[in-house]
Amino acid sequence: MRAQHKQVAAYLSSAGFRAKVAARKARGQRGIIINAGSPNLISSTIVTLKVLREQLDCKLPVELVWHTAEEMDDGTLAALRQHWGPIVGISLSSLPWPAHHRAKEQVQQPGWKQGFFGKVMSLTVSSFASALLLDADSIPLADPEGLSRPYSTSLSLCRTA
Repeated sequence: MRAQHKQVAAYLSSAGFRAKVAARKARGQRGIIINAGSPNLISSTIVTLKVLREQLDCKLPVELVWHTAEEMDDGTLAALRQHWGPIVGISLSSLPWPAHHRAKEQVQQPGWKQGFFGKVMSLTVSSFASALLLDADSIPLADPEGLSRPYSTSLSLCRTA
């Protein structure tokens, strides 16, 4: 555990990480990340997007994140974009594995908490300077676009089904 902590600490203090953070801040874009890491969650994802776009009139861009190619097909992503875009789709399995993370083989073992891993990775790969992270089965109760301060863990915007 200490060795893992050292790797992560070294990465967070690296010039590469600082440059990545600076680039995100320079873009200044706010958005929503939705973790949809299972084919079973597509109906929940549709409800969340429908509420955001049609009920709350939220215009913030969305990054939809999943683990493997089996969890999202091109046709489904295209339909989601057509109805509730702008949406960027991110398959975590198609991205390079960060050297400072646990071994890919260890994380992909049966019984590993894939959902939590996906949430952490989605924040790591996001292009947003400020992001609201939602589970696919969260139902937003207010438009996050209207927040005047950066998103906070103390602010409840959703009801989880």
